Amino acid sequence: MAMEKNQKKLSKAINDYFQQNKNLGRSYQKQNIEEIWSDVVGPMITNYTQSVKIEFSTVKVKVSSAPLKQELQFLKSELILKINERLPYEKVEELLIF
Repeated sequence: MAMEKNQKKLSKAINDYFQQNKNLGRSYQKQNIEEIWSDVVGPMITNYTQSVKIEFSTVKVKVSSAPLKQELQFLKSELILKINERLPYEKVEELLIF
């Protein structure tokens, strides 16, 4: 029980640290956005994804299929919600699909 309480304290301390050091949090998100994208959309769409980047509150995704691009446009708000569930720091406000 005490170990679980200490883990929660450590987790909170790490989150607080990233909140205070926004640039460090952004760097962490940039490294993790590809993994988060893959988790959100699954392996089939990941295979058609050429690049995923996050800049401030915008995720930029490049896909190799025009029909897939159109389908993802329809799912934008749902995708943003799912991405935000997995991001521990700053939240995504916009998703650009190219």
